[in-house]
Amino acid sequence: MSVIQAAIDYIEGVRVQKHPKDNERYRQACVSLVEHKAELTQNVFIIVSGGEHEASHPDWGAVCANSESLCSCGTVRVIHPDNLRMQYERSSADPMVISEENPVYLRPIGGIKTSALVKLSIKGARVGVLEDPFRMFLLQDLFSSPGADLEKIDQALKNKSLITVVPHMGSGQPIFEFVSVDLEANTATIVLDKAIECFDPDAESEFDHPHD
Repeated sequence: MSVIQAAIDYIEGVRVQKHPKDNERYRQACVSLVEHKAELTQNVFIIVSGGEHEASHPDWGAVCANSESLCSCGTVRVIHPDNLRMQYERSSADPMVISEENPVYLRPIGGIKTSALVKLSIKGARVGVLEDPFRMFLLQDLFSSPGADLEKIDQALKNKSLITVVPHMGSGQPIFEFVSVDLEANTATIVLDKAIECFDPDAESEFDHPHD
């Protein structure tokens, strides 16, 4: 396993509580990622915390200088790769069904609510697409799309030469792939890219994020 993947796996394991957080190991993982940004291919979300003594460690200076703050206190940050991966890589997560009753919100793994890349919903016989759904309200119409007709998606899936992977228009990052359409049920099924996750925005707040 590469140094980068080991660091990403450790940080993600802490986030999902797969293992307890060791402050020194967590910090070293973050340092490894900023030192290897040229080899990094996905955004990695981190938390600069662990108490006043840990937060004052000089290594955090380099990490903060090479990452972007996502909150007013600077605790939640994202390390952007120098070379964001543009090729779709299928997630091992189960396929997801989009329906009129079940809109789907997608973001990079480990992100916060305002990191959302897209909201997908079914309206009529179309998949509606709203990019960056938690930007300022007045900007949303600039980043929205009327979406795609379910019948056209179905035709694209039957014609293997057509592209069915959907990227984020702003960054080009692959988000998901359409894998099937049920025209009678008015649903579409997608599989996420391996760097993307689904989340429930009602369970989170723009102003509520982890600090430890």
